[in-house]
Amino acid sequence: STLVYDMSNLNNKIEDAFEFNLNEDLSENYYQHDDNLPYDHSFKRVVELTLDDALELNSVSFFQYRILLMCGFAFMADSLEVNLLSFLSTCAGDEWHLSDTQKATITGSVFLGVLFGTIFWGEFSARYGRKLTFIVGCSLVAISGVLSGLSPSYYWLLLFRSIVGFGVGGAYVPFDLLAEFLPPSHRGKFLIYIEIFWTVGSLMVAGLAWTLLPTYGWRVLAYVTAVPVTVTSVVSAYFLPESPRWLLAHGRVAEAVAIVSTAAKLNGITMEPFTLVHREQLVRSRFSHSSLSLSEVKQITVKEGVSPTSSSDSVEMKTAVIITNTRNESSAINKTLLTNRYTCINEASEVHSNKFHHDVVSPLKNSDMESENYWDLVRSHDMRCITIPLWLVWFASGYAYYGLILFVGRLYSNTSEEGTSCSFSYSSIFVNASAELAGILLSALMVDTQCFGRIMTQFTCYLACAIMVFLVGLHSADISSPFIISIAFIGRMAIMSATNGTWVSTPELFSTELRTLGHAVCNLFSKLGAFLVPFLVQDYSISASTVGTVLALFSVLSALAVLTLPETAGTESTG
Repeated sequence: STLVYDMSNLNNKIEDAFEFNLNEDLSENYYQHDDNLPYDHSFKRVVELTLDDALELNSVSFFQYRILLMCGFAFMADSLEVNLLSFLSTCAGDEWHLSDTQKATITGSVFLGVLFGTIFWGEFSARYGRKLTFIVGCSLVAISGVLSGLSPSYYWLLLFRSIVGFGVGGAYVPFDLLAEFLPPSHRGKFLIYIEIFWTVGSLMVAGLAWTLLPTYGWRVLAYVTAVPVTVTSVVSAYFLPESPRWLLAHGRVAEAVAIVSTAAKLNGITMEPFTLVHREQLVRSRFSHSSLSLSEVKQITVKEGVSPTSSSDSVEMKTAVIITNTRNESSAINKTLLTNRYTCINEASEVHSNKFHHDVVSPLKNSDMESENYWDLVRSHDMRCITIPLWLVWFASGYAYYGLILFVGRLYSNTSEEGTSCSFSYSSIFVNASAELAGILLSALMVDTQCFGRIMTQFTCYLACAIMVFLVGLHSADISSPFIISIAFIGRMAIMSATNGTWVSTPELFSTELRTLGHAVCNLFSKLGAFLVPFLVQDYSISASTVGTVLALFSVLSALAVLTLPETAGTESTG
């Protein structure tokens, strides 16, 4: 027979059935009497923790905010280079008397570089780590950004902007790096905070263009926008740590423990000696010390309705243990039914007897792991159900978001249909860019709530953007009216809030081994959309109403595709 024990009423049931007391802390009893667990050099017990548990025990403070600042500046630098395109393509085109297609090609060259960069940085980051990817990518953007301002001709500019795009292709890396340093209870909020830096970059470009373009021209603007990413690459080389998740996934456990311990010290936290293991290994290790027959341990799960990461109380959660054929096993129950203070298991998993051994389970090494590649993203049916809709969301949202930025630049440009003037309504562009601040606030209020979460935040905001950009296209002739300025503002706010939700949920849908690779491919699809959209928006032979309608359709496509994805709010980071 099968007995299901819920820890909320476990004491009474076990005492009645097996006549012993479970009031004492079973996890401490386990650590006190099991001689197989490792010691540190001071002969203290070394606690086995998953990384999410260690991060939850380590309060979010100075260390995490320092990581946020470094990753945020990298994100801001990428935003500067992308938002610069609205001004650079128009003004360089004016200087060299380029056609609309050639201007669109300047914009497209950046996103073409991003396409190749995304493919490259995904593999590079998975193999060589997040930190090196971060530094090399930032350095490429800084150097090629300065060289763009020195371009003697149209083709040199295409080359240097393509290299900028190649570096920007790693823009998802600081986002993933920040996500991997955060406990589940703070991840959504912090991943919204980093979006503030993107918006600051948008506002900086508008402000710098307003200040520099009329007097100094586009070349000086290109030099100045390269300054933040230069500073970021230098600072991060000294202060940015490697991702502990990446280290743990590659068997470099001591380095991962050292980074988490350093973070705790910087935050004023003293942690007991610990080691980091994967969740599956922790389960395996716990039951390997039980005297139960291994064939009798079938399943570990969490009772439905219990959220293991909903608050700081996640370090003491209720678990349920299903045991078959428990007759005459009362002596083993004290070791088997562990109310572990440090570990919460949030997913049902089949544990077969051939996966157990009676030694302390060592952390996973490279030899134990299959090399992850792009095929792993579509290998299984479950993965295809995640990746294919996710790619569609990223492609359509990339087309809509970057299209809207370029559309605003077109609508508030004083360039005629023949395209001869480098002149803009800078105040209107600045006001529209500031809508992203409101979008960040909106997504921060929605993305972690039970009412909206990740999915409904994206759906609602993508749909709102579609309506607004469609109206802007219809009334583009009256673009300076307060009503249309307000509609354009709401559209920019909505698309920013929606893409925030997409950026937050995407890393949560992949395991550690696949996270950067999966995010890289998503970023590739986004930039594929971004590469195509300039040839629509910057072609003045296509009416503004047609442009607005097409952008609205892509935003609707994002809204529909996101409904097929699972909700990740409040879940632990996989792996």
